[in-house]
Amino acid sequence: MKIFDSSPNITLERPRRRRTILAITATAAILVALVVAYFHQRSAYSAQLEQLRGELTTAQGNVKSLQGEVAGLKEKLDGSSSSINSCTSSLASETSKVAAFAKQAAACEVIRTKLNLKG
Repeated sequence: MKIFDSSPNITLERPRRRRTILAITATAAILVALVVAYFHQRSAYSAQLEQLRGELTTAQGNVKSLQGEVAGLKEKLDGSSSSINSCTSSLASETSKVAAFAKQAAACEVIRTKLNLKG
């Protein structure tokens, strides 16, 4: 038995019409599911992107803070460099004084020995 569709000159059998409707319905359901999945994934990516933007902003702030600390440490190092040079020159001066004193002490010991002094 044939059923006439509203379009002229087109006839479909019932089982074939049901399969066609089922195929169209399944296709529509798949399309709806794909659209829903797409928007869900898009919103998840958007949320993740916002989170990463926040983390990036925090990291940039940390980098600026660390750069300031490094600049401060460089200034301290430059300031202590002159102190180190001053200490090095003082050490050389004191070393020469100690060496001169040691020579004097050795000379005094030689004189004491020659004079046969005790103590």
